[in-house]
Amino acid sequence: MKISKLNILSVLFIGLLASSFSWGQWNQATFPSSEDLHMVRFVSETTGWVVGENFVYKTTDGGANWETQDPVLGSGCEALYAIDSLTAIYADYTGYGIRRTTDGGTNWYYADTTDYFYYDFKFVNELLGFAACGTVSSIDSGIVRRTIDGGQTWNTIASVYLANSGYDFEGISFVDSLRGWAVSYMGWVYNTTDGGFNWTFQDSIVAIPNFSTPCRDIQFTSPDSGWIVGGIAANTLIARTINGGLTWQTQNLDSFTTCSIREIEMLNSQLGWFAGSNDGGAMLANTSNGGTNWMDQSPIQDALGFESISMINESVGYTVGRNGRIYKTINGGGITNISEDHPTVSEFVLFQNYPNPLNPSTKISWQSPVGSWQTLKVYDVLGNEVITLVNEYRNAGNYEINFDASKLSSGVYYYQIRAGSFVETKKMIYLK
Repeated sequence: MKISKLNILSVLFIGLLASSFSWGQWNQATFPSSEDLHMVRFVSETTGWVVGENFVYKTTDGGANWETQDPVLGSGCEALYAIDSLTAIYADYTGYGIRRTTDGGTNWYYADTTDYFYYDFKFVNELLGFAACGTVSSIDSGIVRRTIDGGQTWNTIASVYLANSGYDFEGISFVDSLRGWAVSYMGWVYNTTDGGFNWTFQDSIVAIPNFSTPCRDIQFTSPDSGWIVGGIAANTLIARTINGGLTWQTQNLDSFTTCSIREIEMLNSQLGWFAGSNDGGAMLANTSNGGTNWMDQSPIQDALGFESISMINESVGYTVGRNGRIYKTINGGGITNISEDHPTVSEFVLFQNYPNPLNPSTKISWQSPVGSWQTLKVYDVLGNEVITLVNEYRNAGNYEINFDASKLSSGVYYYQIRAGSFVETKKMIYLK
């Protein structure tokens, strides 16, 4: 068949429009059960777990097929974490403990049977993880538990009294092995700088004067940038901090004022999604400018809410809800022009810090030609990790971060960037 130059130009033009202005699309996937689905976590575009009211399910082909795995004793869960394609953990509603698999879900066993309600799991790496908990027998006690062996064993490292009926810790987030945040059900925010052993009250989240809206989730993408979401009935909550949690500002969501947000998934300080329910049905929304604007991505035909969301990258993600409903997107649900603030670069480069020697602060910059999960860490001369400066997904572009070494001793240090298969290390000198 002969194709004219005009047809070729038309195809190229249409393709350009599609790549620059790809509108939202979340498509409902086939699921083998009509039970309520409570949590979803994926480790890649194709492999992930879902915990329902009756069973745990796993897919290895992007949701086309699902394997029924572990029976859920407590009729669902609020805490699920997938470490890799073989290792995952979850805790059921009724406080029976933590279930774990290390063979992809063929076999599950109890890793812990301590009498707690588990509300959130967050891992810093494949070994170090934290759990936000509440006691079964009483309220006003925020429990933090820790694992250092990938969830095989757990220990309670903190119990925080939450005044004014703060209930328990509903969410937890860490940016490295030392710095973390936890939020209680009624919006009390606490911070740790010693790996979770000691917690300091920072601020309270109040969406409406004299009324605290229940908090559901917390996520930090850097030591400064964090989010808290929640809501109940017609009271919606989304709050952001840009100073490490010292103060929080609630955001006006305009058309989402009747939305109860269940989870937020920020890939970096600018790009993210939230999922929940409103008075009229399911709710999905996306921001590509740090929450200045939120774009409604809700499937119009869906009259039920969403409970959980898992975004693998800026394009592929999953969300689940009641009656065996799971939705998938392969275009970010409708991100438009997300690269405007990220100029095109041709190669990975880690630049020399400036000034060098430093006293006491310096700027570290780098560029990335593709979006990827990126970590930037500082090490001493013995190879011990000193601090993690970046540990998040970032789009292609140029980046710069300030490193304050005032709490360190004078000497030689190394900073290393990891982005996909790219690894580069440079030396810097601190002179007091």
